[in-house]
Amino acid sequence: MNIGIIGAGYMGSMHARIISNLPGCALCGITAKTPAKASLLAKELNVEFVGSIKELLQDEDIDVIDICSPTETHSEIACRCMEAGKHVIIEYPICTNKIELDELRKASRKSGKACAGAYYSRFQSQYKYFFELSKTDEIGEIRSLSI
Repeated sequence: MNIGIIGAGYMGSMHARIISNLPGCALCGITAKTPAKASLLAKELNVEFVGSIKELLQDEDIDVIDICSPTETHSEIACRCMEAGKHVIIEYPICTNKIELDELRKASRKSGKACAGAYYSRFQSQYKYFFELSKTDEIGEIRSLSI
């Protein structure tokens, strides 16, 4: 799966690092409102820096766009991505109101492209401690877990 990222701030860089290490995935391009940040991140991860969203959407090799821009831009960008034939992953929170959510649903249905929300709770401090502890023998064998 070839993935492009929009956004190179805290979450965009976190997503980029995760994706670049996922088996079966290739990080193929990064763009952001702040080209300097996106360019540095792309260089660090040895992927292409893309000058604009439009250019990223024109890349026929990219299957999925991971949106890590400010929340108020999610819906508009995601709809553009789906209209361009890309599946989308949107960083949480997905949108700011029900109208935007309805727009996302319509765009997904019309394009036939998936629109998924990303919520990586395992990286939040309240969960990170437990996940790290679970890798040790301190708490014994874990047979079941509900969070």
